[in-house]
Amino acid sequence: MLGDLLLGKEPLFNIANYCGNVKLCRLTEQVVFSNPYKVSQYNRWNSPYLDHNAEIVPEDDILKLEVVGLKSMYDHL
Repeated sequence: MLGDLLLGKEPLFNIANYCGNVKLCRLTEQVVFSNPYKVSQYNRWNSPYLDHNAEIVPEDDILKLEVVGLKSMYDHL
């Protein structure tokens, strides 16, 4: 993530293309900006300790709006 902020998205994707990690970059975007904020088969947590958090995060529209803003900033680096 720090590299994303320092280099910007396009140089990182150029590096990823050169290194063959395009899928890894897309997976990182999915893991950071998508799956945690919705019900997803890939989400895992320590049940029962985080069950409440796992229930409320997908319903938190304010949080999701903030994440959309961060993703937009990430996409335009």
